Amino acid sequence: MHPIEFKEKWGLTYQDLALVLGYESDYTCRCWGMKGCSRRNPQNVVRVACHLLDQQWSIHGKKLEVVLKVQAGQQLCKSPDHVKTHRNINKSL
Repeated sequence: MHPIEFKEKWGLTYQDLALVLGYESDYTCRCWGMKGCSRRNPQNVVRVACHLLDQQWSIHGKKLEVVLKVQAGQQLCKSPDHVKTHRNINKSL
């Protein structure tokens, strides 16, 4: 399913579309809907993701709020200071 078709079917904004597909910016999503030299074709993996989301949302309803909560949780999560990385392990030796 083309992402713009998915966007229109579910009444998403470009920002919402970028969010559910895992893009940090909506610029790429906007380029899928443009005409002319700035137009980009979506990758096949994006088409598959839209198809799978469409199937899931058709069965269970649009779950945009869940995606927003997950995204917000991931942005708030930071690696704990007690986790040793290769940089601070080598310094302690």
